[in-house]
Amino acid sequence: MNSYVISVQFVNSNAKFGANERESVKDAVSNYNSKSLIAKNPKKITEYSFSDDELTMTLILESEAELPMPTKALRLLSSYLVEKTQLDQNLSGKQLFKMTTTTPTVIMEDNLSSVDAVLSNKSIQEFKALSTDEKLIEIYKYLLKRDV
Repeated sequence: MNSYVISVQFVNSNAKFGANERESVKDAVSNYNSKSLIAKNPKKITEYSFSDDELTMTLILESEAELPMPTKALRLLSSYLVEKTQLDQNLSGKQLFKMTTTTPTVIMEDNLSSVDAVLSNKSIQEFKALSTDEKLIEIYKYLLKRDV
């Protein structure tokens, strides 16, 4: 299974993921997951959350096949939001969202316990709170200790 972490923001910089938008997204994700399961390459949005400032939604997309452009796989989600909800007011031209994709980090929550108690005994929360550079330093220190 291939996983992708996708950060989503409205193209309209004034738009936020408020209560109405969150409810629309909830319905759209449900619709996306049910329709995508019967596709040639089944995909599923397994998780999604919103930033505290309501500007960004982060979601995890899983696909059986590798996706060269994972954001394109979310076209059905965007289409549903524009056609079936009031989110069309957030369009800029024909575009609703701007998105960026990353692959999940090597150390996932499920695997943290197997990596020497989160790289030198940090808790999951402590590790997550580190900046990307700090995480890389911790991983590097861990690898040096293991003589890899």
